[in-house]
Amino acid sequence: MLNSKKWILTKEQIAYNNGFERRIERLENNLKSAQEHSNNLKAKINQLTSTIEIQRHWIDELQQKHNTFIENEETIISRLTSNEDGLRKFDSKTPSSDGSGYG
Repeated sequence: MLNSKKWILTKEQIAYNNGFERRIERLENNLKSAQEHSNNLKAKINQLTSTIEIQRHWIDELQQKHNTFIENEETIISRLTSNEDGLRKFDSKTPSSDGSGYG
């Protein structure tokens, strides 16, 4: 024969159980909030990663343009220097306008 005792809870036990249920609800809400916060952080990380990749691309492009500029500047300086030397040689071989000699 089965013992069919009824469980009768005291007010204190009911209050304790209700408090325990509220704590569980708070923990579930905290977990949900933490998961949302985690998802937001992941989205921000992805956005920042994308921004960094774009900036790296621009930095590489600017570095290439800078290098090209420096190369062009060096070429121009070299040509100007070469032209100056050539003009000096040319001037030294050219008779002066007053007819007194060269250069």
